[in-house]
Amino acid sequence: MAPAAGLAAVPELGPWLGRLTRDPEDPVAELEGVPLVLDDLRLALVTALFAAGAEARARAAQGDLPGAAAALAAARWRAAWDEATDGAAARVIETAQAACGRAGAVSRASRRRIRAAAPADGERPVIAGRLRVTALPLLAALDRLEAAAPADATGAEAWLEALALAARKLETAWESVERETAAELAACAPAVAALRAWRRPRWPVVVAGLVALAAATWFGLMVGGWLPVPDALRPVVVPLWDVL
Repeated sequence: MAPAAGLAAVPELGPWLGRLTRDPEDPVAELEGVPLVLDDLRLALVTALFAAGAEARARAAQGDLPGAAAALAAARWRAAWDEATDGAAARVIETAQAACGRAGAVSRASRRRIRAAAPADGERPVIAGRLRVTALPLLAALDRLEAAAPADATGAEAWLEALALAARKLETAWESVERETAAELAACAPAVAALRAWRRPRWPVVVAGLVALAAATWFGLMVGGWLPVPDALRPVVVPLWDVL
């Protein structure tokens, strides 16, 4: 089937995605020597969209414009975006937990104290929600893309414009996610620093030492005959008298 009249070929998304397609770079942030790395999530996001774009181009080449639009539908962008932001939220928690573990090893804190200082796995949806708030312009662009889905070739131009806008907004949204994940990790820094600086209290050792000293003094006075010997301890003390 020949392409429908007026249908431009679906272009490669790479030029529209800009810095999203860059090679892996330095970590987004670091906490207690533990790096926060999101490059694999970014590349997975781009790969999912590239696969959708390839499918769209194949359908467009057959003259199936609605099928091409369906391959790059807003729902597929949202699904890829949600997976990436969920992964970023999980990565923040994993990085913070690893940093707390490293700080706790320095101060020899208990596992309970380390767990209390680190964000819990259950906070992942909350962090992911905060990351997604940064993408409101992207969501608006995806709504426009959904509304521009063409039924025939007459709507191709508007759809391609909406597609380009969604790609550019995705680039900006991911940059916001990187900044927000760094901020989320920075918010954990005080708890990590406090955990590293924590020192086990000395009063139990002092109390135990005083109790042991008092017990040793009392026992010595009994053996020396200065204090009466309880009947329960006579089997222990009397043989000592015979030796001494």
